[in-house]
Amino acid sequence: AKNLYSRLFSWLVNRINESIKAQTKVRKKVMGVLDIYGFEIFENADNSFEQFIINYCNEKLQQIFIELTLKEEQEEYIREDIEWTHIDYFNNAIICDLIENNTNGILAMLDEECLRPGTVTDETFLEKLNQVCATHQHFESRMSKCSRFLNDTSLPHSCFRIQHYAGKVLYQVEGFVDKNNDLLYRDL
Repeated sequence: AKNLYSRLFSWLVNRINESIKAQTKVRKKVMGVLDIYGFEIFENADNSFEQFIINYCNEKLQQIFIELTLKEEQEEYIREDIEWTHIDYFNNAIICDLIENNTNGILAMLDEECLRPGTVTDETFLEKLNQVCATHQHFESRMSKCSRFLNDTSLPHSCFRIQHYAGKVLYQVEGFVDKNNDLLYRDL
């Protein structure tokens, strides 16, 4: 199914590119296509790797919206001395950094865990998250050294929770390592 979707998406992009190809070399035309689900929050810790990635994409889109629509526009109003009503907003860059930071972001740690020698499990990945992210204000885990969640019974031991811009999401860590590897057969 993944291969079929990938081939269909590539075909669609190539078809669109061919249909809008400019006959002159003066100006290049560009069209962007975004295929994404909306923000996903399932009940009972049914959120897994797929929801994590979907929610990360939505978090990133929110960050782009904030930067281009709110932050830059308000800065331009200030530069041009235009009167306007200030809009307060939550800048979710801190959440994007929690996920995408190249050294201690969740995705970097997941990649590092998947590539390291030895036995790699979802539990070892969660242990690594708990060591590095325990003090982050938008990361919650019952297994972290941070005592504020040790007695939180709404947070299962095999899960972590992220406070996204759209709300708190509880992620079940089971399957993260295998899904990130995206291998058909691990033993080949």
